[in-house]
Amino acid sequence: MPLVDANIFLYNLTKSPKREFEVSQRILQRIEDGEEAFTTTLIVQEVADWLEYNGRRQAVPTFVTSVNSYGKLRKVEGFWADMVHANDFMKEFQLSFVDVVSIAIMERIGEKQVYSNDLDFDRVKWIERIFK
Repeated sequence: MPLVDANIFLYNLTKSPKREFEVSQRILQRIEDGEEAFTTTLIVQEVADWLEYNGRRQAVPTFVTSVNSYGKLRKVEGFWADMVHANDFMKEFQLSFVDVVSIAIMERIGEKQVYSNDLDFDRVKWIERIFK
């Protein structure tokens, strides 16, 4: 069950760049059609922060409602222990904090795939990054 990274939601929300938007639409459509996937509360927060920072605060409730509407999209909470464990990954992989917390959550729940256009995930050999 792949993790849906923030950039999938952001490409869909901004409808840009065209190719990335189209791939993101296909991924989200598969989930809408019943494919199981998950995202994290931290990723939802990251997207909401991006929307607010970019003057689109009014889109936040619509985004959260949209994420909630995906019946097969599991919403996984990040725990303090995930954040503490992420410190080890931050040193090892030289990734952003949000990405390493996502990796810690993936490890905790036993998942190894991520829907993302973020090439940084390729640094983690046990993760398969999917963007198609």
